[in-house]
Order: sequence, then structure tokens, then C-alpha cells
Amino acid sequence: MFCNRFMIRRLCDNSGQSPKPYIKPVSGFRKYISNKFLQFIQSYERILEKRFPRTFKIYRVFTIGTKDFTRDSLQYFRISRELFGGKRVNEFNYKELLVYFQTPKDMLRVGPVLLVSALPFTQYIVFPLAYLLPKQLLSHHFWTIEQRQRFQIIDQKKRLYYYRPVFRHIQSKLSTVSLEDNLQDKCGVVLAKLGSGTHPSVEQILDIKHIFTTNPFGLQNLKSRHLVLTLNLFQYNYKNCIKFRFN
Repeated sequence: MFCNRFMIRRLCDNSGQSPKPYIKPVSGFRKYISNKFLQFIQSYERILEKRFPRTFKIYRVFTIGTKDFTRDSLQYFRISRELFGGKRVNEFNYKELLVYFQTPKDMLRVGPVLLVSALPFTQYIVFPLAYLLPKQLLSHHFWTIEQRQRFQIIDQKKRLYYYRPVFRHIQSKLSTVSLEDNLQDKCGVVLAKLGSGTHPSVEQILDIKHIFTTNPFGLQNLKSRHLVLTLNLFQYNYKNCIKFRFN
């Protein structure tokens, strides 16, 4: 109490003095200590990575993943708000729609892990367990580069199952393609090449691209079974996508 009164009285006595034109910079020994401390902080991550490589790898994965997950969650809520406000689906770009369809599944997967880890002492069990089972308990935000490559191969093998039935549905509707401008013949050539295992040229695909936005292969003209199989190619949820079919 006495010290506080002394400091206040001294400040009041000096209040009439003109302030100094500048603040004296740190110099001498204090500057040396400050520089060394700053260098230590900058190199601290490298020290941790060298001494505890596995632990630091988990730390980095969850730190970066949390930032990416938060960013996509905020973008998802923004898109949902705009859709509720009357904005049409075709006004969003591909990345925004991908975030909108994928983020709810990520939330269901990651949400319980984050909630449980918030309890005292549970993070010592939850984080190592989630790191051991990343595909089941974590979203792609928390995967390493090696894990992303491995899981992409797994997902691609699952998609291959739907390629043949989708192709058969397209073949079955070839007769409904318009005869105008030889569209039916052009489409038949493209499908024949795909069926034989060869690739049509870019020009051949561009010549028939508009029949995949209108009749008979436009989204609004597909049968339910064809639509479900097509959505499964991209791992989308049918119930979430079907409500946008006629927007």
C-alpha cells in the first residue's frame, strides 16, 4: 500500500513535466537477452520435432486440421444461410457445393472426438485413438499426405463398383437421343469407344456435351436409380442431393 501511494505521488509530481520525444530502445545486455529469447521461440518447433517426432507429428496434424475444419464449417454455415435466403444452387461453384455436401458428414465424424477430448484428461486417450483410426474417427482435414493418398485409392476402388451400372443406364437411353445434327450417331461413337476401353477425343465429347445438361441425360431427366448410382460415384448422400434436383 505504501509503495502504491509513493508511485502515485511521484507520477503526480512529474505530471507537469514535458513528455520525452521518444522512447529509449532496448540496448546492451537487455537487447542480447531479448534476441536470444526470440531465437529460442522461433526454433522451439524444430527442437520439439527433433526430440519428439511422433508426438510433434500428431500435434501438427491436429493443429492444422482444426484450422481447416473450422474454415470449412464456417463456409458451410454461410452457404446454408444463403440457400435459406433464396440463393439458387447453380449460383455456387464446385468447391462450395463440395463443402456443403461433405461438411455435415465430417461434423458427424469429428464432432464426438472433439467433444470428448474437451473433458479433463480424455485427450490423452482420444487423440492417440483417433490418430490410429483416422478414416473412421477423423475427416480429411486431419489426415497426413500419405493417409490422403491411401484413402483416395480406397475410395476410388469403391467408386469403380458403380461405373458399369451407370454406363449401362446411359447405353439404354441412346435411342432417345435426338437425331438432329447426327447427335445419336456421335453419342453412339463415344459410348462405343468407352465400352471398348478407349478414350474419345476432346472434340467428340464437346460435340455431345449439351445432351448431358438437357434431354435425355440432364439431371432432371434421369431416373431415380440412375441418379442414385451417379451420386454414389462421388460419395454424395442421395437424401441431401435429391432436394436440389429441380432447383
